[in-house]
Amino acid sequence: MRKVLHRPARLPDGERGASAVEFALVLPILLVLTLGIINFGYLFGQQLSLNQAVREGARAAVVVDGLQGVTVEEKVQDALGGMIPKTAVTASSDTDCATTTGVGQTLTVSAEAKDTKLLVPMPIPGFPASFDLSAEAVFRCEF
Repeated sequence: MRKVLHRPARLPDGERGASAVEFALVLPILLVLTLGIINFGYLFGQQLSLNQAVREGARAAVVVDGLQGVTVEEKVQDALGGMIPKTAVTASSDTDCATTTGVGQTLTVSAEAKDTKLLVPMPIPGFPASFDLSAEAVFRCEF
């Protein structure tokens, strides 16, 4: 005949509620870690969007008829997409490639996004609620 093992119907009195306490201790750490990963990805996406917009603005400024009657700042703001509000971005360039004296010169386009907000506020005291992002592209005037 086979012996059947039975589990006790309940835990010993000293271990009741231990899993709830452990969960309560670990939950805030997991929550902050998850929110941090989400916010880092969101800020990283905003930075990539700003970098691409600055490159597009610089590329348009150095090729023939690239700007088509708009300024470099307008070109950068149009290329932003939806990640960063257009009103938060200021862009500038240091050279005018449209003149014959600009050929062979380098054009630097820089942009700055002020007060970009986090997607999810962090529950850490003193943690900043917004960040400043910047990007720069250097191209050579081609025409």
